Amino acid sequence: MKFPEIDRNLAQRQLALLGHNINKPVYLRFFYPSDDPRKDGHAGRKADQVNWNQIENYQKEGRGAYFVVNGGGHKNDDVTQGRAIFVEHDDLPKDIQRNLWKSLGLPEPTFQVDTGGKSIHAYWVLIEAIAVEKWSVLQRDLLEYTNGDRSIKNPARVMRMAGGWHISHDPDGNPIYNQTKIISASAKTYSYEELREIIPEQKERLPIVEAAKEQNSCSDPSTLPRHPDFISVPVPAPVPLLQCCRKEVRELVATGVPKGCKRNDMAINVGLELIAVERYLQTIGQSYTDSAVSLFHEFCQRSGMTASEEEERYQWCNKTNSDPSCPPDAIAACIKGWYWREVIKPQQRNGLKEFKTSTTPGVDKEHNQRVKTQNSSSSQKSEQPSPDIYEQVPEQLAIEHIDAILDKNFDEAIQDLELNKLAKQFSNFNAKEIREIANKRINEREREDNISERFTELEEIQAKENHEYIPFADLFYDSPSTQKQFEHLCRVNQKIQPQYFLSIFSPFSSLMGIKGSCDVPVLGKFRGNINISMVGESGNGKSIVSGILLDPLYRLQNERLQKYQQQERQYNQAIEQWEKQHPDERGPKPRKDEYITIRDGFLVINEYSREGIVKNHADNPNGLLIHQEELVAIQRAQNMYRQGKGDDRQFLNNLYDNKAIARSLKSERIIVEETAVSIVGGYQPDIVLSEMGDLSDPDGQWARFNFVCATEKRVYTDLSQPKIDVSDIVYNLYKKALNAAPVECHLDQVGLDLLQQFINKLEDQRWESLQPGWRAILSKASGEVVRIALNLHWMNCLINDRPVTPVIPAIAIKTAIKIKQFFLSQIDLIRKLGLANPHREDGLSAVYSQILNIAKRVAHKSKFLTVRMVQSTRSGVFKNLKSKGIEQMFNDIAAMGKAKLVKHKRSLALLIDSLLDGDEVNQDLPQSPNGTNNNSTTTTSFDETLSGISKSEPELTPVLLANVGKLLEKTEWVKGSLDNNFNSFVGIVGTVGSTIPSFSSGIFTPPTITTWPTISETSISPSLDSDFNTIPQSQQNNVEQNQANVEIEWLMKLLEELEQDNSIHTEDEWLELTSQAEEKINALDGFKKSTLIICLEFGLLIHLAIPFHHNYHPLTN
Repeated sequence: MKFPEIDRNLAQRQLALLGHNINKPVYLRFFYPSDDPRKDGHAGRKADQVNWNQIENYQKEGRGAYFVVNGGGHKNDDVTQGRAIFVEHDDLPKDIQRNLWKSLGLPEPTFQVDTGGKSIHAYWVLIEAIAVEKWSVLQRDLLEYTNGDRSIKNPARVMRMAGGWHISHDPDGNPIYNQTKIISASAKTYSYEELREIIPEQKERLPIVEAAKEQNSCSDPSTLPRHPDFISVPVPAPVPLLQCCRKEVRELVATGVPKGCKRNDMAINVGLELIAVERYLQTIGQSYTDSAVSLFHEFCQRSGMTASEEEERYQWCNKTNSDPSCPPDAIAACIKGWYWREVIKPQQRNGLKEFKTSTTPGVDKEHNQRVKTQNSSSSQKSEQPSPDIYEQVPEQLAIEHIDAILDKNFDEAIQDLELNKLAKQFSNFNAKEIREIANKRINEREREDNISERFTELEEIQAKENHEYIPFADLFYDSPSTQKQFEHLCRVNQKIQPQYFLSIFSPFSSLMGIKGSCDVPVLGKFRGNINISMVGESGNGKSIVSGILLDPLYRLQNERLQKYQQQERQYNQAIEQWEKQHPDERGPKPRKDEYITIRDGFLVINEYSREGIVKNHADNPNGLLIHQEELVAIQRAQNMYRQGKGDDRQFLNNLYDNKAIARSLKSERIIVEETAVSIVGGYQPDIVLSEMGDLSDPDGQWARFNFVCATEKRVYTDLSQPKIDVSDIVYNLYKKALNAAPVECHLDQVGLDLLQQFINKLEDQRWESLQPGWRAILSKASGEVVRIALNLHWMNCLINDRPVTPVIPAIAIKTAIKIKQFFLSQIDLIRKLGLANPHREDGLSAVYSQILNIAKRVAHKSKFLTVRMVQSTRSGVFKNLKSKGIEQMFNDIAAMGKAKLVKHKRSLALLIDSLLDGDEVNQDLPQSPNGTNNNSTTTTSFDETLSGISKSEPELTPVLLANVGKLLEKTEWVKGSLDNNFNSFVGIVGTVGSTIPSFSSGIFTPPTITTWPTISETSISPSLDSDFNTIPQSQQNNVEQNQANVEIEWLMKLLEELEQDNSIHTEDEWLELTSQAEEKINALDGFKKSTLIICLEFGLLIHLAIPFHHNYHPLTN
């Protein structure tokens, strides 16, 4: 990607991770860089929405692209909520910035952005936006705690947009362009309370060095860390510089290297490592003993090097900007290990009776308990070194240790040894468990590393699936009126897939036949025959387009056959008259060619046997079209009667390559020297994938086909639209092609240059591809371009009633390249979808795409995409995939920033609104006959209204308000029950079960023990009897009884609705429904009223209790 082209995928991903929607206001700013002389006095440019062209134009002018992270507006007063907190450091190396969160005990950032300049921006996105006042304090404290850039704490702060370009200038004033990229994306989000607990308040903050000194001067040994991982770096004691270098360097400094053993190379390696480590320790503020120059001197002395050799090599190393060979985590581990052994352990051995850990952010409280050591009153034991004390550690801490080992990429044997050593340090994990965790982490890390690559592949698949190519300006580049006719047809009948009209090449090329050819230097001579398949499910409009394109051909064929029959009758009549004449009076015998000017061969056949194709082509030597509505019939018929050992596949390949074909039987021998056969038809998506098998395409048959895929869309039919008929246009074009004179064509010089450039680009792609099937496709693509250009040239000459000229203009080649690129994108899409497999890394993107497509189909009836919905598709991809596997897919999609992950009932789900945000497919849907957008539905019945879902704004935790009688009181009561592990709930249910009269009256029969008392917080049942006896049942007449039953049915439907997956309503909807429920309940008699309150409140409260529970959150529970 070259400047100033924006990586839109990266930009959209960053905005999605922050909860922005590019179809809604996004507040952008554009500034000149600080070293640009135009910066002075220039306030920058603003925009309120994402316009890619505008962004790229501003970048062309030399401006950086930024956006307001919190949204809301350009001014601080406009911002009312905080979406995320963030930090940057301009004064630290990038590798330190990237892992600084680990050193400071912060949670993993939601994502990190490399600006392309000096900074890494780290973001922690909030689960729910918070008030700007709370955000300001939290943001300020984060910057103080991390010693970050304190200028980025205003609510309307702008930060760099990922995918844009960081622009700077070299000393000569030349611009330097570096793209801003997302370098990590865990997609983890955090509650305000979680971040507030971890980030110290400003008044508690001490500078790192001061805190270390204070810790060192503390006289109370009970405050010493109890484990190396509870030590923070930098440590207060100076650490030996050599301890932070890799083992090889330590050994070389200790032993030296004799002359003749690559001493010079070793000296360079030692010098670079020592200097790099020294600079790194200075950067993080860690004091140290020795120095790089003194240690290098020791090495040179032991290696027998002269002073001049030592000075020369050290100065060279000092000028070289290198990094330590060990990552920051490894150096930190070395520092902690040394400090633990040399400082902490001696203090523990000096009579320490007990100690406790210092409070460490992110460590569970149960692991901060006091741990007793051996009683030091025994002088004998106090004199002996005590063994290391290993304790239980949090699971996350164990994983971090394992990751540190995996990061070093040891050989398998060494890695096992390191893992075994690690297991000995922990009392709650044994060696087997550590190895099992390590194996799982290897798989997880591979998956995490590949998320970015999978994201790009998914974006490509979705773009290709959603791209609707309107080809008429390309097909008829020299006939605007024809373009408009076809475009109008597609607007009126939106069932039509415009890209399917590329199939016109097949029938047209069969009519051009052997009369048309194009000779290209080096490549050779090409006919125009082209094979095309329309790919789509039933109902995608294949038959509609097939009818439009092929009905005129059948009409032309029938007219020819009728004309042939007429001419044959005239000839037979002439012969008959001639034979009736007296031999002396007869003239010359009528010749057949004087009467019959056309042949009786078919123009289009549905025959796909070898013998039938040869015979029909011999009857029509110019050319032939094979048409099958479902092309799988041709594929499966090959070698059917030859026990799979025939060469039918090679026969079809020969047809494409215009080679001679023959039929040799005892009764006859037929040879067709020149062939021009095209094939057209359709495929179901699943069938074409199964027929392609492993996609290797060993004989190149699939490479000789072009595919056009349907765009999935929902289209309403408007029967009032006028009929648009283009059949005469197609018929006249075919007729002219059939009757045209032979023409041998060639390309003009500009066209040759364009073709050469495209062919060489294809060759680079072919050479770099590791897939033999794709290499075969690219190999055929250059000839395909010539064939398409030949067809385009003939079509545009004939449709304008001009004779076909021998020179094919450059516009035909240019357009042919564009069309072939589209064909390549379609076969690439099919191949990627064919790889769909949740158990293969290269098949995951296609699986993600299927999940997104499922979401589009259920969006009108559910707010969540659940595991069960995916399983219910019965797709082969998900057939044997368990729920956990699908949840992992959901996690991956959320990590890409494509959707929000929520807890729905007992499993994970994706929020459909977030999945479809920015979806261009449904934004341009045609209007339905009733004037509404095709993506909407009309609901009229009560049941449909009850299950309706508001899609105005996505919410992570839907708020369901209870407003029936004392329902809010019950909600608090249920919440308390949950806090108390349902103990009080079970107790009251038991009590009520013995006090409430039998429900055998027929009004409602509840489950075994599902009664819910109408109670206050202090009383259980005193009012129950009075409620039941308020109005005697005998006073109700039949009319009231019937009305009551109607009301009960309504309320029971509401109760049943609570158990459905799609019963999530907005706050206003619930207020309305519960208000109606309260009115209806109040109108009932005492017994029914109490019964309905008990049943309705029980169902409603249990349904609502989980979301209201204070420990519940969809992203964490």
